[in-house]
Amino acid sequence: FAGDSGRISCEACPGGSVSEAGAVECTACEPGYFTSAKGFSECLPCSPGFFQTSPGATTCDFCPSASFAERKGQSQCTACGLENGGTGGVVGVATRSLCVCNPGYYFPCWSGSFDGGCHLSRESNTTCAPCPSTTTGSRVVAGLTCPGGLEAVPERNGSDLDSLRHAQPMNLPGFMSLTSSPYVSWGCRNEIQCAG
Repeated sequence: FAGDSGRISCEACPGGSVSEAGAVECTACEPGYFTSAKGFSECLPCSPGFFQTSPGATTCDFCPSASFAERKGQSQCTACGLENGGTGGVVGVATRSLCVCNPGYYFPCWSGSFDGGCHLSRESNTTCAPCPSTTTGSRVVAGLTCPGGLEAVPERNGSDLDSLRHAQPMNLPGFMSLTSSPYVSWGCRNEIQCAG
């Protein structure tokens, strides 16, 4: 920028601002954009997973845990909106698909097959349920554990979101579930009954 009119030399705009050729003053970058050093002619958008709320910024900030930013140039992050869930403490998340249930909770998505709503790319539910327990008479037996987070989809390879799903409840040693009712755990009578 040229500064005072009549000046012969130009100065580079400081970080967080830009100017066009022949401009008299610098313009601050808008929220969601930045320049890291002086001399830029164009503000850069914050990358997905990052945001910036202030104008004239020289950096972008990571989206905090339990939030995400899917597009470039975000001035704020979006909360996961998953009750009893978040991003597992991870910051800088760039997709809602990585919002998962906390340990002790699971994403109830079984409807005859796990090939539907459990996949991260297809979910629509917004509540993680407490880990199921089994009732024996008046006594509650914890036959399942819920690790939270993600798990690989059996028989699918690859690194895209279709190869991941919300982690589902797992049987503890000495318990089993039927494929027709995976959220119900039964105590085993012997090792043959519970081979796994």
